[in-house]
Amino acid sequence: EGLARAGVRGCRAPRLVKGTRDVLVMEFIDGAFSLKDDAALKEHAVDRLLVCEAVGRSLAVQFFALGVWNADLHPGNILLQPDASAPANAAAVLIDFGNTCRFTGGQLRAFATLVHAAATNDASLIGEAFDLLGVEGASSGRLADLPRMLKSMRL
Repeated sequence: EGLARAGVRGCRAPRLVKGTRDVLVMEFIDGAFSLKDDAALKEHAVDRLLVCEAVGRSLAVQFFALGVWNADLHPGNILLQPDASAPANAAAVLIDFGNTCRFTGGQLRAFATLVHAAATNDASLIGEAFDLLGVEGASSGRLADLPRMLKSMRL
């Protein structure tokens, strides 16, 4: 609901049916297929780039508007549901919210700093953002080789 209210098109989360501290029961996503199902992607003429853009927009809204972090988002937790009205011909459906948390205001600012630092390839600022986020070892110099790692990954 939060994604739709924020105007995100082409990406959603299943409706919560029931939730406890230990279990989330979400709606069944009829007709959904795996992000890795090449035959279904072709059959439904899914535009993979537009799917990526929709997921990216949804992550920005989750982080910066809703203050929510899903620590288990990976391709296996993204389903596609055929939808001719979606920009990609399918809507991305994000599943498995068992490992999520809410950002505090300070964490949100620190995470924004981290995103900016990564986008600008600023290793020093990445270290500062890790400090702000409370990443263990950031201040102790254990991340001293971060610039070398970034360079080796061509980031």
